[in-house]
Amino acid sequence: MDINATQYPHLSHDQLGRPEQVGLLAGQVLAMLRGREARGGMIGRMQIGALSGQVIEAALAPEADALDRLAASLAGERISTDTLCFQVMPVAARDLGTAWEEDRLSFVDVSLAMLRIQRFVRDAMRSVPQRGDNAGGTILLVLPQQEQHSLGVVLMAARMQRLGVNVVLLIGEETSRVCDRAARGACDAVMISVGCEERLADVNHLVEMLHSAVSPVPPVILGGALLCAKGPDQLRAIEGQTGVQLATVDLNMALRTLKATVDAFHGMELV
Repeated sequence: MDINATQYPHLSHDQLGRPEQVGLLAGQVLAMLRGREARGGMIGRMQIGALSGQVIEAALAPEADALDRLAASLAGERISTDTLCFQVMPVAARDLGTAWEEDRLSFVDVSLAMLRIQRFVRDAMRSVPQRGDNAGGTILLVLPQQEQHSLGVVLMAARMQRLGVNVVLLIGEETSRVCDRAARGACDAVMISVGCEERLADVNHLVEMLHSAVSPVPPVILGGALLCAKGPDQLRAIEGQTGVQLATVDLNMALRTLKATVDAFHGMELV
């Protein structure tokens, strides 16, 4: 089915997101997960490619529950929801971005498919088991306003929960509300995900507000699709520009830094 904009007149381009960021988003998620296999078993690269095609077909289907039905069908073939979310969905997101760049899918096709994929992942990750000992402290994981794609932060949250980190996911919250959560002693660190240069000024504003509102100020770590193509010197420049302690797309590096510098994370077991 070819989905066109007239079928969804209530969705603006801003609400649908920017397909040109989808490839970067997928790159961020794949970089975040590199060297680590999600529970549910490793599957081969060729199988991931085939499953990505099935995911995209389901995400573009007229039936709203097509992805859920696909997941149920694949579960019978021992392809777990974890495998779909952590290994297949990021590749499907990248393939959607490529299809848009090559003019094989429309803006609305790609945007609606991404909305469905993100919704599936969010719903699936709500059931992620979280360790009861809170061995890894509490992190506010922030996706700023006007950032459309939440796939990366949802998967980051799920992965950190499995390491014993208590994650408070804040999507599209105002800066003042983020600071209020931090000021109430609700976090040991803040992580922010950004996808475009324009958001760096907002990150700097948030860091400045945290310094005004919170004592001691929790460490702030910046990640996101924007940083995927940045070299070490550029990352250090972004740290200086925004005031964050660390800018990286490597979640393992971020967590190692917190474990080494913040008492609340000393009990976190990194694998």
